[in-house]
Amino acid sequence: MSSLSKTAFQHYYDDFISPNKHRIQSLYLFNPLIIDFFTTDISQCSQLQTLVLNTIEPECLESLLTTLKSLPKLSSLHIYAGDGSDKTIIYNLVFQLPVLKNCRINFSYLSSLKSLPICTNPSSLIRRLTILDNYDLNDIDTLLSYVPKLRHLSVRSQCRYFTRSIPICLIIFNDSTHLSVTGDRMTSENIEEYIKKHSHRINVLLVSSDSFNSTWEKSILSYLPYYNAFDTNQTTSKCCSFTTEIYQYLYDSSHSIASHSCQRFFTHEPMTKEYLHNIFCSIHPQRNKSFTLTAHIDETKFQCHAAPDPYYMKHVIIPNATILLSCLKYFPNTTKLTLSASNSMERDSYLVSNLQRILPLVQLTKLTMYDISHQFGIFIKLLKVTPNVHTVTWISIKHAPRNLLTLQKTKDYQLVSTRNQVKTIILQHDYTKKMMEVLVHLCPRIQYISLGYSNRSLDATVHYLLSEINQATRHLFSLCIRRATEYWIKYWKEQIEAHEVFNDYSIKVIDRNFYLWWND
Repeated sequence: MSSLSKTAFQHYYDDFISPNKHRIQSLYLFNPLIIDFFTTDISQCSQLQTLVLNTIEPECLESLLTTLKSLPKLSSLHIYAGDGSDKTIIYNLVFQLPVLKNCRINFSYLSSLKSLPICTNPSSLIRRLTILDNYDLNDIDTLLSYVPKLRHLSVRSQCRYFTRSIPICLIIFNDSTHLSVTGDRMTSENIEEYIKKHSHRINVLLVSSDSFNSTWEKSILSYLPYYNAFDTNQTTSKCCSFTTEIYQYLYDSSHSIASHSCQRFFTHEPMTKEYLHNIFCSIHPQRNKSFTLTAHIDETKFQCHAAPDPYYMKHVIIPNATILLSCLKYFPNTTKLTLSASNSMERDSYLVSNLQRILPLVQLTKLTMYDISHQFGIFIKLLKVTPNVHTVTWISIKHAPRNLLTLQKTKDYQLVSTRNQVKTIILQHDYTKKMMEVLVHLCPRIQYISLGYSNRSLDATVHYLLSEINQATRHLFSLCIRRATEYWIKYWKEQIEAHEVFNDYSIKVIDRNFYLWWND
């Protein structure tokens, strides 16, 4: 979305993409306003093997999935199903794709699969299926009836506020099929019922939760007689940082909440704790290419996580500046850096030089900062030595730094404002119009801005960004307003049309996200 204006993309599509559709093998569509260019004639992409759709309207998705059945080589599909999508229709269309092997579906709203019937004549070739939704184990049985070739199924809820009581259930069947389910629809009764039904097929059962008691454990032992337990707070979390990574991946939650839980293993035959721990790590076999720097970076006794290989880490997360002093590793291929909200960042005058010691700042393309009131000075210093950063994410830009005027008068600020290549700004939480102006003037080549809804600051900020094009916003051609109200969306549609703000523009609203794209 941030790379081309509407006019520029239209020319690129007409001159290059359209004549070569029959040669496309992989297609990644993250801009909902660009998807329209491909939906009408995607059947021409006869060589397409991988398709990723980030955000798409429900009606358009159903129509597109129907068309995809004509593609003879489509083996990998990632889709987003927003509010209003009919899950039964989506699943039926996906399971009819003739050569699909790998599929990931992200449902924006969480609900069960009561309306999806058991399949009696399955034909799907899917071997790996990942679903972001909230199901119980009865729903899992329904899904399995459609995918006889399946070897890995992962279902996890996208709940924002997970706690330790929400269970993870990992089941490995005798034929090595892996099931991994995370969500609050699974109760102790639901799990026990499922185990009773399938105990003859189960090789290993793992339940990780703090909500199940000893009585429940005894009932499971009547089906799977061997038992092992891990307290991740005392055992694996200090020895295997991959454990924490898995909990963060499954729970999508903070380290302090997600990494402390009780793992209960039930098996038909006795197994060592090391072997069982490695099985737990099979929940997330394709590790993230991100790494959080810790003081115990090299400590482990488990084969699953002998040591993080810095060579493959694309994203490095720095929780505090003091950890940098003890880091002896170098991350040669890192392109994304995240600095936490730790106060030690603000006070560390050697932060930039310490970062240069562990990763090549010159090749960074994405930078995430937390609080502009404490980290604006660091941000300026980093932009000075990261000439290729094009995307900046701020968690909060609500409060101005106390020394803002002083910082804006420095030589570093003046130099950075004329040289940095930042083209995308993403604001995750709080912001004000004043601090948005500060960022836009520091990054005058900005093309795309994404921000959330705010009762106090949104209208003033959008008025500023869409007003008479000034020196700072002359390159801006795209906005995304997340979780906007219906009234706000209606008002701004009318304002843009009535005042003829742009000669040519496109607007889409998907899941209350307002997308605006115009000519430069």
